[in-house]
Amino acid sequence: MNILEHSQHAVEIKRKLKEELNEYQEASSNEEAIEELADLLELIYAVLPLHNSNMEELENVRLAKREKRGGFDKGYYLIEVEDD
Repeated sequence: MNILEHSQHAVEIKRKLKEELNEYQEASSNEEAIEELADLLELIYAVLPLHNSNMEELENVRLAKREKRGGFDKGYYLIEVEDD
């Protein structure tokens, strides 16, 4: 086991995020999908400190964006976003 330098850690997390997202997209059951989402969430927890952030800040950003632009839970498909 090696401990990665900060910059290499970020590179490897991004690589792993892509891998886990592909596995989520290819999941053939709800159980597999949830397993892959858990892996993605674990990687999000791991990458936040590399950006000097945490889950609380991420959640605040998510909620602000949801308030401004809406969420994905109702199936709406947004074609374009105009920034203020």
